[in-house]
Amino acid sequence: MKKQPSISQAQAISKLEHYCAYQERCQSEVLKKMNDLNVSAQIRNAVLAHLSKKNFLNESRFAIAFARGKFRLKHWGRHKIAIELKARKIGEKDIQKALKELDEPVYQKALHTLAKKWWSQSREKDLIKRKPKLAAYLIGRGWEHDLVYDMLKDTEL
Repeated sequence: MKKQPSISQAQAISKLEHYCAYQERCQSEVLKKMNDLNVSAQIRNAVLAHLSKKNFLNESRFAIAFARGKFRLKHWGRHKIAIELKARKIGEKDIQKALKELDEPVYQKALHTLAKKWWSQSREKDLIKRKPKLAAYLIGRGWEHDLVYDMLKDTEL
């Protein structure tokens, strides 16, 4: 397979500005896109600096948008969101800032709503097996152990 020729800095900036304007991106996603576009190594740092300077690339803003989106749309817990942000090489300070953006009462309500939905759809009839399965489901979605077990202890589903 033939390797594509590398693109110029102006072309790379234009394409990556559009890429970053479409939705929030982190640096690792932009670097992957640069690989796909076959941007040469000499140009990469200049393009990243340009995108950061023009505020197309902002890790803190990305982390907040990512956390809100995954919580709202996929009902992920803080633990899973933090793991995914670490996988995208986001700094610990930005991760903590993003997780603090999740409103605690809304977060608690989402946990209860998700648990009630699972409980109503579960086919397991044995209560002794049902609660651990619910706990495993919620923990697998990234909800904190202590919140899950406190909710199961305090709440009748």
